[in-house]
This record gives sequence, structure tokens and C-alpha cells, in this order.
Amino acid sequence: MRIKTFILLLLSLIGLQVNAQEVIFEEEVKENRYSNFGQNMQHFLHPFVDVAFIASFENAVNAEFLIGSSGKLGAGLRYKYKLINWLAAGTDVEVSSYNVFFAIPQNEENTQNIPYNNEKQCTFQSVELNPYIRFNFGKRGNIIGKFIDIGAINSFNINNRLIEKFKTSGTDQVVNRMKIETPKSAIDKFALSPFIRFGMNRNSLFIAYRITNLQLADVVAQVPEFTFGLQMGFIR
Repeated sequence: MRIKTFILLLLSLIGLQVNAQEVIFEEEVKENRYSNFGQNMQHFLHPFVDVAFIASFENAVNAEFLIGSSGKLGAGLRYKYKLINWLAAGTDVEVSSYNVFFAIPQNEENTQNIPYNNEKQCTFQSVELNPYIRFNFGKRGNIIGKFIDIGAINSFNINNRLIEKFKTSGTDQVVNRMKIETPKSAIDKFALSPFIRFGMNRNSLFIAYRITNLQLADVVAQVPEFTFGLQMGFIR
């Protein structure tokens, strides 16, 4: 009796094991795709900001450029396409705001209609398209690493205005007065500036030299041609 019970129990367990097994003729396998987007991959895109100073080696005849006061702030997106291991190409799309300060000195030629200590501030915004070629250096994993970019800043200038600040001296006090103008043709609408950029990972230093005219009509002066500053990328 015990033997029969043991045999029946054993056959029941074998039946359960057989029923639990399922023959699989076809199974959908999820493909593990290799991503080509990343810092050192074929495609990469990231936002960035920059702060820069504007400088010149010579002043206009009737205006003195104020070094240290003039500069620009910008923000944009940078795209990079990897061609080979050490070479890439890409472009920046950026919106920038420029502030340029000039002092108008008193002399025999411009004493009429110009108050003492006259200062002019030109403020304008630009939309910039900046293509570049990138040369990569050194060993790196999936990081940007060390690089040198050579490219050109194509600036389309918009929304310009001219602010005139001056002080008129009295007997006992100095009177401050500000005049704001928005002339339609105060500045040229396009500027081209070749640049070179030295970078490592998210940070880079750049210098640009404008080769086209950027004339301030009311000041009778050119916006200084050199721009140099720091750029910082936002990278996860």
C-alpha cells in the first residue's frame, strides 16, 4: 500500500514538471543598440554661456574707448559632429548682448554742443551663427577632453540703442543727465569675426577678431575689434 502511494505521488510530481516546461520556438529579443550620442560620440549637443571683454589697440579720433567697461554676455547651444577620432565639426547658435562705452574728450574740434565729461554707451543684441572645426588632443573616454576650435562668428545685430550720459559742472554742484536715443542706423547689421577657442571638457577660452566694419554712426567710431573671454558648457 505504501509502495503504491509512493508511486502515485512520484508520477504526480513528474506530471507537474512536464506541464511546467514550455517549448519555445520563437522569442523576441530586445536589441541592445549602441548610442552614437555623447561627449566623445558622433553627435553631441549642449547649452553654454559666455562672458567676454571687448578691447582695441587704438581709439577713434573723436572718442576714447573705455577699457574694462565694455563687454558681452551670451548664451546658446553648441552642436558637434565627430568626423574621425581627432577631428570634428559643428556650430554654435547664440544670442548675445553687447555694451560698449566711449568717452568724448573736450578739445577744440568738439567743444560745441558736447557737455563736459560726456560718455556714450552703445547697447545692442545679436543673433550669432558660429561654425567651427575642432581638433581633439590626448587620450579620453566618453568625455570632450582637450580641443582647439577654429571658426567664425556671424553676427546679425538687432535691437540697438544709444545711451548718452554726461555731467555739466556748476558753481557748487554737478548735474547728471541721461539721454536715450534709438537711431535706426546706429550700427551695422552684420559683422564677421574669425575666432580661435582653447578648451578642456566644459570650459574654454576664446579670442575673436572682427574683420568687418561695425560703425557707431552717432559716435563716429568703430566698435572695438577684439573680443576675448570665457565659455562654460552645461554637460551632464
